[in-house]
Amino acid sequence: MIRALALAAAILGGLVITGCTTTQHQAKLENPADIREAAGGEAFPGILKGSGKATPAVRYIFHTHGMGMTDVKSVLIQPVTLALQQAGYSLETTPAESRWINAPTAKVHEFEGEALSCEGGAALQPPCLYDHFGQYRIDRFIHADGVSRVVVYSYLWHDDLWLLQRPFLEHDLAGLQTGFAGWTAGSLTRGLKTSIVNEGLSDVAAYLGPAGGALKEGMSSAVCIMLREAAGRSVTTAQHNSAISLSPSDCLDKNGAQSLLERNVRISFISHSLGSRMLFDVLSAPASGKKKQEADLNPGTPTMALVATRKVTDTFFMAANQLPLLGIAEVKGPQATSPGVTGTAPPAAREAQAPGCPKSLPGFLTADCRAPKDSGTRKAQKSGMSMSAQNAMDEIRPLKVVGFFDPGDILGYSLMGGRTGQGPKDISFISVLHRNTPQILRLGSNPLDAHDNELALQTLARPGVGYPRAHQAPPYPRDRPTEVFKSPNAMAMIFCGAKSDSQGRLTPGKCLPR
Repeated sequence: MIRALALAAAILGGLVITGCTTTQHQAKLENPADIREAAGGEAFPGILKGSGKATPAVRYIFHTHGMGMTDVKSVLIQPVTLALQQAGYSLETTPAESRWINAPTAKVHEFEGEALSCEGGAALQPPCLYDHFGQYRIDRFIHADGVSRVVVYSYLWHDDLWLLQRPFLEHDLAGLQTGFAGWTAGSLTRGLKTSIVNEGLSDVAAYLGPAGGALKEGMSSAVCIMLREAAGRSVTTAQHNSAISLSPSDCLDKNGAQSLLERNVRISFISHSLGSRMLFDVLSAPASGKKKQEADLNPGTPTMALVATRKVTDTFFMAANQLPLLGIAEVKGPQATSPGVTGTAPPAAREAQAPGCPKSLPGFLTADCRAPKDSGTRKAQKSGMSMSAQNAMDEIRPLKVVGFFDPGDILGYSLMGGRTGQGPKDISFISVLHRNTPQILRLGSNPLDAHDNELALQTLARPGVGYPRAHQAPPYPRDRPTEVFKSPNAMAMIFCGAKSDSQGRLTPGKCLPR
């Protein structure tokens, strides 16, 4: 009798837990307008548009990681490699490229701080002196059809930024792990401070300080090298080691921008967490002024290089989206109207804005609408260009900006919650609420797993399993690769797109080779 009661209680308890547990593999569009438009059809396209039949002959992917990723090299490379292999692509990277390459900065950056010991060294040695910041890697893939190609640029910024942070934080980290603080602090407090603050939010603090300038120069180098390759402009060793660190606004001259528009290429961006803010900062940076730009006829007018980059970009994916949170730092305060007086600048003194081109969006997204095709600036930009390039400049090419967030992630935010008003008509903002970790009894889920597993390989093969931080990272599972595209997790939808039903529920599109 007792055994029967115990068994019944166990079954009942299991049913209760099952009924009150939200599992992973659930995804839904959050913005109602896009739900109506996508009902029963495609919510957004993936990077690979079906079985190697993508329109461009070459697809370029630039991706970077987010904060707190202390062991990201494999987390960056392996998920993308696995996804492409599942879609019928094989690796054809040359040995010279299959390595991490230092991303040079335009100048040497010297840092000082109470915790830094920089005396007595003449050699360029981080964390005091940087002549580069971050590393990038190039991986090339070709489809089984022998035609379609994908070139992946991966940018790793954490290692160099962490070198600068470590002298300030290592004493606290050691104390939490083994010292007096570790014994007296509660385990939850210890874990959250280590993983979220010391190994996470410290990245934000460092980026918003002077180190952010060096990081943006390094990332700009990697983006610029990718753009030059996409435009058919090879990068020489001398260029790479000296002045290649330019913003995307001026790393291509007029001929380079024309070539980018004429070539049959497309670009996609994948970013995670803080990396999304960094990437938009880099893409939206104004021209450096190092050389004359034909497009800079009026202040604030985007260059041809930036417009061309925007024109060939069709998807921008952000996992563990944080733009609403980090956008608070972009709020502008009162401006000085006269010496000694602070107030709001009169409307006439403010920058004129093109209709339908909101100032609240990153400049990269509004590059095309700030130079409309009937303007004198656009006509001057197109002067001397081939007819195909002129047509490409005027062509409306839709851009999908997709933000993913897991409600179990305390650092993730809805994309739509961070922007108001209407954007340019050729841009769609899509916010995807999805889960990659289970929620037990509706009490919560592991916020670290929810945040870090967005783009990890474990999320592909065994969602919710694994942890990309260095001190807990398990071996990557390889025994069930066919599960990669079966569930609506972020990576499946990024590469294969997503279909929506009338309620906005998402399932990944077909991406497997036929």
